[in-house]
Amino acid sequence: MEEKIDVKEAHILDIDKFLEIEKVSFKDPWSRSMFLSELEDRNRRIYYKALINEEVAGFIGLWFIVDECHIVNIAVHPDFRNKGVAKSLVQRAVMEGGIRGVNSFTLEVRAGNEEAIKLYEGLGFMKAGYRKNYYEKEREDGIIMWLVIDEEKNNG
Repeated sequence: MEEKIDVKEAHILDIDKFLEIEKVSFKDPWSRSMFLSELEDRNRRIYYKALINEEVAGFIGLWFIVDECHIVNIAVHPDFRNKGVAKSLVQRAVMEGGIRGVNSFTLEVRAGNEEAIKLYEGLGFMKAGYRKNYYEKEREDGIIMWLVIDEEKNNG
């Protein structure tokens, strides 16, 4: 039986869980102060958490810049991977973008993270460029990906 994923807006009280997920997901995890500054600016930035059985399974961070949304951070705890958590988070990001009048979304992903690239491509993102050595600790390039929502389709 598939577990239900609830995606809700995140708050400062979620930072400890985010830090835990960061540490097991990335070689260069974000700090508490980075998350604090992200979660305090609620006009231009928003974070969502994915819950499975009321436990934080993952999160996504969004920056809104004019009519674009930059997905700045997304992570899923290893215990909850391959259960649709990341997909649910990205879909919620796109829904929030639509509410805010955003028609394009961008993110960077490690060039070697084939699973994530496949997920993003499955959601309509396309590779648009590279950032040489973007991930310094991993010494790995970043792939820039974009999703552009067809405004006419949305308005028609």
